[in-house]
Amino acid sequence: MIGCVHCPKCCAEVPGSDPECPHCGIIFTKYLEREEPLPRHSPKDRRSLVRLLLGVESSTPMPVAIGRGAFLLLLTSGPPSSC
Repeated sequence: MIGCVHCPKCCAEVPGSDPECPHCGIIFTKYLEREEPLPRHSPKDRRSLVRLLLGVESSTPMPVAIGRGAFLLLLTSGPPSSC
């Protein structure tokens, strides 16, 4: 089909000139009016996500935090055993 769109509800191919889907009955203009744009993520959102997941505020950059974690892991593993 030329000039077709996919229905956002049932994924059926519908001619672009149709105001509604003949398969499920969704009205495209009403769907587009209700559709809210997704918010763009910013670094501030990442900090709030860390605070939500870990329950703490963190101003430490991620590479530094990963390095500290790897260092602590090496400290807790102890010295290598000799045979």
